[in-house]
Amino acid sequence: MDWKECVQKMIDYIESNLKENITLTDVSLHVGYSQFYCSKAFSREVGICMKNYIRLRKMTEAALELRDTKKRILDIAFEYGYNSQEAFTRSFTETFDVNPGAYRRLLVPLPLFLHRHINHQHIKGDDLIMNEKFIQNVSITFVRKPARKMLVWHVEGATNYHELCDAKDAEKVWGLLESMSGTLDGVIAAWLNKNGESRYVWGVEMPTNYDGVIPEGLECVDAPECDYVKFCHPPYAEEVHEPVTEAVWNVSEAWSPEANGWKWNDSDNPVYEDDRISEGYMVLKPIKKV
Repeated sequence: MDWKECVQKMIDYIESNLKENITLTDVSLHVGYSQFYCSKAFSREVGICMKNYIRLRKMTEAALELRDTKKRILDIAFEYGYNSQEAFTRSFTETFDVNPGAYRRLLVPLPLFLHRHINHQHIKGDDLIMNEKFIQNVSITFVRKPARKMLVWHVEGATNYHELCDAKDAEKVWGLLESMSGTLDGVIAAWLNKNGESRYVWGVEMPTNYDGVIPEGLECVDAPECDYVKFCHPPYAEEVHEPVTEAVWNVSEAWSPEANGWKWNDSDNPVYEDDRISEGYMVLKPIKKV
């Protein structure tokens, strides 16, 4: 097991035990390496020390419980290993600059600290499956999106997911978007047209009557009701991400809307991409009836 796999195993253990009192000793015993090397490898691969990672993840999950449940603040504090509401409130306020009670009342967007994943490649040439097999697994369905507001974030020069990931404050913004309540379908990634130019954005979609906070750095865009054709590959192993995404895009580019009673909707409606554990990788392109 290489170090990237080892650190991922540490992260998986932490994520499965966030409501426990996790120690470096517990983690090192789980992966079978010394505490010294576990601590060093974790900090190198994740970018922060293990203790801070655990604290930030506990605070993030606690924030989601404050947002999505009616549990008492004291009960949430106990769930995540705090022996008093005061200690929990102090840690929460230091993390998010708002106390738990005020957050529950106001539901202001928070820069959540999300579950990390370590990229590691262990694919061998003999394990590669021909792209045609992935293409055969791509389904084509149709969905309609209602009129909505889009709160989006863009960085000049970023044209795809990886370039936006490399932008300053990307992790903070993604966590902020994840924290927002009342979204139509969670965080979205899309290519959005503006003044004839395509921009890659992250954002959330809200009902047209949304009048809540627009976090600093995000802009609000109105999106009309629109039909979409959805190209989707079912859930897959991480090591075949590249051929899966290539297959989905190949199918989307080969598909003829005219042959199916549609035409491309070349208005300002965005082109979406998404990658969900429950559904797989998908691309949605706007269409309209001929």
